[in-house]
Amino acid sequence: MYCQHCGKELPEGSAFCSYCGASLEAGGGRKPEKKKIAAVGIVAGAAVFLVILFCVILGGKKEKGPGPAEEPKTAQKIQAEKQAAEEKETENAKETAKEKEPAVTLGTFVLQRGNRTAALGDMGLILYEEDQEVWSTQGTVGNRLMMTEEGLYYAREQTGSSLEYYDFEERTQSVILGNYMGMEPVGLIGSKLYVKAAGKNDMDDHIIVEKDLREGTVRELAFPDMWGDFSILTCGDRLYYLGGRTDVSTTPLYEGDPATGNAVILEQQAAGGPFVWEGKLYYVHCNEPGYDTESIFELTEKEPGSSESRVLLTDTYGEMGWLKSVENGYAVFDCYNDTESFQKVLDLAAGTVERTDNHGEKSTELIGNDKEGFYYSAYSGEYANGTWYPPKVYHVYYYNYAGGQTKEIGSVTGRAVGVDRNYIYYTSSDGTMDAVYSRAPFGSTAPE
Repeated sequence: MYCQHCGKELPEGSAFCSYCGASLEAGGGRKPEKKKIAAVGIVAGAAVFLVILFCVILGGKKEKGPGPAEEPKTAQKIQAEKQAAEEKETENAKETAKEKEPAVTLGTFVLQRGNRTAALGDMGLILYEEDQEVWSTQGTVGNRLMMTEEGLYYAREQTGSSLEYYDFEERTQSVILGNYMGMEPVGLIGSKLYVKAAGKNDMDDHIIVEKDLREGTVRELAFPDMWGDFSILTCGDRLYYLGGRTDVSTTPLYEGDPATGNAVILEQQAAGGPFVWEGKLYYVHCNEPGYDTESIFELTEKEPGSSESRVLLTDTYGEMGWLKSVENGYAVFDCYNDTESFQKVLDLAAGTVERTDNHGEKSTELIGNDKEGFYYSAYSGEYANGTWYPPKVYHVYYYNYAGGQTKEIGSVTGRAVGVDRNYIYYTSSDGTMDAVYSRAPFGSTAPE
């Protein structure tokens, strides 16, 4: 039994609680009920919470007032938003293209980079921006041009020779290097400009001149076998060129290190190139010293700094032709024989080979590239009794890489030497120093 007053358990039959002293007669010794204060508090708190929650739900479902109605989009507003989106997309595409643009762009006669075109004009050099002439310089200018995002490099051949620079932003012209003859800009490695120049004792024996554009210092690099009209370019922190003399049968491919002033032979028997695309070197290897139409040519890809190389195409010189360009994932060859001439196109990734249509002309010549294809001229001049009789008309065509299609973009009355977005550039002769250069818009038709 239990005390009905203090709740303590007691022996059965007790009359009084031995703990609190209360009499147990009235309570009958039943166990008392526990107090419900805590339970009542919990129930009350839950009720308050439910009331608050109900109010919140009702408040959230309160209908909005009549407020101003949304103004429907007009056709004009939709068009403006569409135009703004297209402009943003175009700007993003330009920024992406600029990131992929090489540090320098090289060319002869005509050079395009972005919205700018530099071209030899009537006894001078002309710079166009968006097809509008913005600057020119008079006097005889070498046909080798180099452009960066900031400016244009070119050589002047007048009283002596100077390498000059035009700054696009400042609109200023300055002399970068003097006291050398036969100069041609080659490339940039960091702040150092590299220029090909004639040797002091022999115009056909060349040196490389290094000009530090930040420090202003000048250094001569006498690499071996730099003789005659050889091609040289930069890749990474090295210079690459085909050496050798015209009175010997070998043309080695050299790698020159400007830091040490030394050069080593990478390929003893090269016959074309070098070209650089996406940091890789491309050149043609020949299977024998010297070459003729039956010599075996191999288009070779090499990673600078590595001993490994990869052969991309093998054929006779007569079938492969002469390597003229490696850009945008394609190698282009000028091919010719006794009866016809055309361009051969190799897809570097797929390994497939296509050829252009010469449109019934005897000769074709690669004259320019863009990201989707290349331009070539087709003409039918001829030699007779040792004399060259040029054609009256040069037709210019565009070949699209993706579709393999060709279309004519115009014709001119002189030798086509280059193109840009909308114009064909041509000369009155085969590029002599006294030639007159002109341009004609796409779609021009020269009289036959």
